[in-house]
Amino acid sequence: MKLEEAVILRKKVAVFSTSWNADYLYQFLSGIRAKAKEEDTDLFIFNTYGDLEQYKDFNRCEYNIFRLPKLEDFNGALIVSNNIGSAPWVEELRERILDKGLPCIGVEQDIEGIHYMGTDNYSAMSEIVNHLVLVHHCRVFNYVGGPYHNIENILRKKAFKEALNSHGIVYDERRIRDYSYRRQNGVQAFEDFKKLGLHKTDAVVFANDNMALGYLSAAIKAGLRVPEDFLVTGFDNLSAAETFSPRVTSVDRARNELGYKSMEQLLGLMEGKEYPKYVFTPHSAIYSESCGCSDRENRPIEEFRRNIYKNECDNEDFESELNHLRLSLLENQSMEGFYQNLVDFAPALGIDKFCCRMNSDEFSYDFESEGLSSVKGYPEKMDAFGLYEGIRIPKSELQTAGLLPAEFIPEDGKPHTYLFSPNHCSGRNLGYCMIMDNLHIVKKQRLYNLITIVNIAMEGLRQNIKLIKMNEKMKEIYRKDSVTGVYNRFALKEKGELLFQENCLAKKKTLVMFIDMDYLKSTNDVYGHEMGDIALKTLADAIKNTLPQESYFCVRYGGDEFLIFGTCEDEDNAEELKNSIHDNVSKLTAARHLPFKISVSIGHTYVLPGEYRNLEHHIKAADEDMYKEKKITRVL
Repeated sequence: MKLEEAVILRKKVAVFSTSWNADYLYQFLSGIRAKAKEEDTDLFIFNTYGDLEQYKDFNRCEYNIFRLPKLEDFNGALIVSNNIGSAPWVEELRERILDKGLPCIGVEQDIEGIHYMGTDNYSAMSEIVNHLVLVHHCRVFNYVGGPYHNIENILRKKAFKEALNSHGIVYDERRIRDYSYRRQNGVQAFEDFKKLGLHKTDAVVFANDNMALGYLSAAIKAGLRVPEDFLVTGFDNLSAAETFSPRVTSVDRARNELGYKSMEQLLGLMEGKEYPKYVFTPHSAIYSESCGCSDRENRPIEEFRRNIYKNECDNEDFESELNHLRLSLLENQSMEGFYQNLVDFAPALGIDKFCCRMNSDEFSYDFESEGLSSVKGYPEKMDAFGLYEGIRIPKSELQTAGLLPAEFIPEDGKPHTYLFSPNHCSGRNLGYCMIMDNLHIVKKQRLYNLITIVNIAMEGLRQNIKLIKMNEKMKEIYRKDSVTGVYNRFALKEKGELLFQENCLAKKKTLVMFIDMDYLKSTNDVYGHEMGDIALKTLADAIKNTLPQESYFCVRYGGDEFLIFGTCEDEDNAEELKNSIHDNVSKLTAARHLPFKISVSIGHTYVLPGEYRNLEHHIKAADEDMYKEKKITRVL
């Protein structure tokens, strides 16, 4: 079934996501998938890890996956990409979506002209601050925020300030600092407050859990205790915050429900229903140990611990198989070996349906283009290979616009989920991978780790191909005569022996022809050695232009001596070849307006399949025949 036919039968939704936290994304995507299955809708998820690495080329290649799909092939879209560096890419995506008139929802991000669904950041932060003031009687606060221009940070910081104002608490601007949502930013915040002498406080309110965890780790290392010395609150209720000791008070954004509701509303928009611009989903404050509250009576501790153990075992097994894959891929010397290793190891990683699309242009090393960054987007055609339920999909070249080989669009009447991830390294877009009907790979950074290993292996393979071709080029340079461009004596034994072996097996005759330029010394003496080199180049070009087929090759044997080797069944062909060389030498001499004539003496010998001795023996025979001709010519 063609992709276009599948579009008619089932709705298709494109999800553009950036994974700032793997478990958060997994729960959100699980909610989307649950609703999509209910409504017989295929999901195409274009996921990036932009901003996880602080390199411009890395982020450019990550977000390039947003350019992959043709939006006209989809019925709706969800954008889940509010990372710091994603703004220009989301804006480009917004323009494309509005241009196509595609129903779309921005999840947890306010995008002009597009519906919003997400947490009410203002009210959620207000609840946290009110709790600290009313329940724990806090009066001195520090606030650690995300990026200054990030809309979520703006709303949370505004709620923080206004909640304090509502209780008559005057906040100190020195105690309010913006960072970048990362765990190390929390560590930096603690050091910054400590240097200012502002680390002694009643409570530190964080705009997310990551920074709270970093701050807590630094404070505990410095000998402080939480909640005894100060209270801490986060935002997002990540699993890392839940398992930390003390467990972090946070805001649960009901990620699974958010995904479900987002998909539900998008499907409504696709049907022409109307909704308000802003729709807020439920959230709940989780008051726990880091703010002095205890929720242990509400937590099934034994089950919680068993789940942690199971997850650790699963992750250990996955990482072990991933290491095996990494070692296997790095040993590859060919594209075919790379394909085979991925196919062989995928099932052990829990992947039974996947497809890789590779930009073959990036693997066909070109000395002139090396170092240039790849153009944006993807080429019109890309190689494809993969695995579908134990059956290997052989490599083939397909149109990129089709996204997938036909094998991955089954006629089973069921909705499916396709997860796309970009492959790149060193600023070059190498292709992309697609994993079908497997969202579990997103958990615990498994997908990120897998794609990272594949990317490194792809670059290693590309560099290996580069090295092989560089060696081939160096070998070719080593085997070529610098003056004439034909082969030199270093190539003689290799190519000559090979030709004789092939002809012996095929029971064919081998022609050995010896050509000597007449009066080269006189040309050098009268016109100079530069003109002598031009004469040699002219003769070599005339010979190359005369050779009848690829099985013939020419070698500069000495100063003014050349050899021709070739397969020749008819002995009359040798005389025709000699005459053609004489004619072409005359024509090329005239065409290049040389101030002298070039004449040559030519001898040859035939070697029958059973008569081969060694190269030098047959070259000597052709040389002797050449001298016979030279004597005759000089007599005449």
